[in-house]
Amino acid sequence: TRTEFTVWIRGFANQGNFRPRDVLVLVDGRTIYDDFSGNIEWEILDIFPQDVAKIEVIRGGGSAIHGANASRGVINIITKPPEAVSRFEANTTVATRNGFRQRVATSATSGPFAWTLSGGFDQADLWDRFDSRSLSDDRGERTWRVHTIGERQLDTMATLRLDAGLNHGRILQHNTSGSLVDNRQTTSHVQLEYEHPSLSVRSFWNARDVDKFSVRTGS
Repeated sequence: TRTEFTVWIRGFANQGNFRPRDVLVLVDGRTIYDDFSGNIEWEILDIFPQDVAKIEVIRGGGSAIHGANASRGVINIITKPPEAVSRFEANTTVATRNGFRQRVATSATSGPFAWTLSGGFDQADLWDRFDSRSLSDDRGERTWRVHTIGERQLDTMATLRLDAGLNHGRILQHNTSGSLVDNRQTTSHVQLEYEHPSLSVRSFWNARDVDKFSVRTGS
């Protein structure tokens, strides 16, 4: 569902680890592992499904090549380059449990330069309503997202790429211990890449600011 999901490799998943700590998840080669919570939090991504070009999955241990948190596999989410995005796009999704998603995107090219910008709003109720108790506010997600990519073609084979993103809002979620946690957060990143057939260099910065962190209970 929109707010409750399971991602696993080789069948290793349960209520305690449905946010994979032993599967390395990347977006364009950048780890999205959250040091604050100790897992992967899909709700704090700054991209929408329409921004994804393809997803690569490597099963089995990959820590020797990819580093920490890849003992069971690697998932690499690759976003669309500027040339794959229309000059203007708009997507609206309405679902049950107050699900609503609005995304807009644009792109442009000028000589060796190309860029794209996408963003929007996302909200959905928490799927698990807890039959034995009720919550005063069970809105599982209410976030704003923005993501941008800028590229410069240095020559026929080399490309310099800069991308940045931001996710801001409220997330009501289960953590790996099973507690229901209310997060008011801002997550951002900046990444710089140089790509050439003989050399690839990537540097990135991830940041997260949690304004409020509290365990929710019902009655």
